[in-house]
Amino acid sequence: MKRLAMTVAVLLLGSFSAAAQPEPGSEATVLYSASRMVRLVGFYKPDAMMLGQFADEVQERLTRTVGIALTVPATTPITWRAAAEPDTPARLVPRMGRDDVGWFLRLVLVNPDGLSLDEVLTCHTRSLLLLMGDQQQWLPDSVRWDRLPEWFVVGIYAGLFPESKRKNLAMVLEDWRQGLLPPLETLLSLREIPDGAGSQRAWACAVVEWLRSGTSNRLPLVLEELFRLPLEEQTLWIQARREQVAFEVWLARQDQGVLLRGLSPVQVLEQVEAILSSLTPSDPTLHPGQTILHWLASADPTLVREQALSISMQLREVSVAAEDELAAILDGYSSLLKEIAADERPPSSTRSLRKRLTGIDRKFAAWKEVVLARHTFLDRVEADWEMEFTPPAPGAPEDPARAAALRRLLDDAERQVGGAAGDF
Repeated sequence: MKRLAMTVAVLLLGSFSAAAQPEPGSEATVLYSASRMVRLVGFYKPDAMMLGQFADEVQERLTRTVGIALTVPATTPITWRAAAEPDTPARLVPRMGRDDVGWFLRLVLVNPDGLSLDEVLTCHTRSLLLLMGDQQQWLPDSVRWDRLPEWFVVGIYAGLFPESKRKNLAMVLEDWRQGLLPPLETLLSLREIPDGAGSQRAWACAVVEWLRSGTSNRLPLVLEELFRLPLEEQTLWIQARREQVAFEVWLARQDQGVLLRGLSPVQVLEQVEAILSSLTPSDPTLHPGQTILHWLASADPTLVREQALSISMQLREVSVAAEDELAAILDGYSSLLKEIAADERPPSSTRSLRKRLTGIDRKFAAWKEVVLARHTFLDRVEADWEMEFTPPAPGAPEDPARAAALRRLLDDAERQVGGAAGDF
């Protein structure tokens, strides 16, 4: 009966005809490809190789069009199983989901059948999106629907809205764009949250709070938890929570308008793992902010600017204006000290930098020690200038000792910038 029900649902939902095929490369093409795969699995009962071929086709189109990957590494738990045929060349075959709500999301986002809440939360970086489609109440009324891509919204309608089962997915997409479908808020408020357990339950609830508050700035809490651990435990923590942190980064970048359409979730995860490896402090006495910003300072300047968001991830109170100010200090700190050392600016020019440092001190109390250290360094710069760097009289020959002292100051300034200027 279950197979029959799935077959009937698939035939109703995937009723594309050859004449109705959408234009290549369009969003509807992606939906059409996914529909073909569902019909194939539900009606023709293909062998593993045939299913793999169609999975490859849908994979390629989804990746090219919306950056969503259907394939994941074999080490990813639960979501995939090995092909049944022994002669199938190392191909992973997805387990198809139930024939009830959310079938489309299970196809596109690879949500297998029979998973508990905790299992879904841990199996993939896109787990939250799966929950959005499968556990309807997880989308509160205040969620920003404009943040959800069209293919995702249409998938929800196709899986949850009964009337949409009489239409093909291209028609659903068109109805959505014209505003003819009822509000998703009405459809996504029907089920109760299933009981979860432990930290995964708390994590899921925290993500729901992110949706309600309209902000994705939860990485400060995640990183604070990391840095409270002893150094020897941090690697294990990163390994255990990598999907969680990766998804936080994905959410934060989406929130900032940085689209990652060209990256699959697995690629996002790889990026975040590299970042987290760099953030693991070599000195357990380092302040978390110092560790993160040391990593920023060691990166390419362009990358530093692009990763200014990492500062706001570590410090919850960061505003857009503060991020701009921090980026300006990163750009200007080294050049200012070089100009002082080269007699191009008087020592009084440090006053403006002092003022900016004081502003940073007010905004970020956690950085107080770092700011004080920078003040101390500026004190020494001014003292050295007064003692050793009195400009020579016009026309006087260059003093080798003075030139060497200037070089020492410049080297010291560059070390300060290279090792700790990122603390801003």
